[in-house]
Amino acid sequence: MVCVKLRCRANCFCSQYSEIVNVYFIDNVGLIMNLDIEKWIENKMRHISFLFSNKDYLALSDYLEYGNAIEDFLMWFDDYCIHPNYKKVVTMPPEDEFCKIDIIERVMNKKAVREYHVLFTLWIDGEKSDLTLDCDVEYYDDNDIRFYMRDLHIM
Repeated sequence: MVCVKLRCRANCFCSQYSEIVNVYFIDNVGLIMNLDIEKWIENKMRHISFLFSNKDYLALSDYLEYGNAIEDFLMWFDDYCIHPNYKKVVTMPPEDEFCKIDIIERVMNKKAVREYHVLFTLWIDGEKSDLTLDCDVEYYDDNDIRFYMRDLHIM
């Protein structure tokens, strides 16, 4: 097993979560462990960005962690996007942004065989914002991978 630690703004989480061991920043450099799951996460984030940019909130609600409501996400998003002259909107990021996802693998798994914490910066009005989507991925096997949106916050 090869472990590669590359630049990652998620390093700040290491002091907060003792169960986090390996922090990866996917930027197409070097050998990355778990390439298949990382590609799966890239594709999932591409799909989530598409749903946000198309305002398909019903479909987004399928990805919410138990107990969260899509109305909470929309309220948080609206709070962030308040502007005196216009309403800001989520836009699709450039394709290369999907290769720059912060992925943190947890070692003290609670349920799944492998668990990941994922941070992805949303793009607003065609520009990278400081609004970050906070997600979890639970990997049970190749046919059972679960994705949850947990939070939306400013990083």
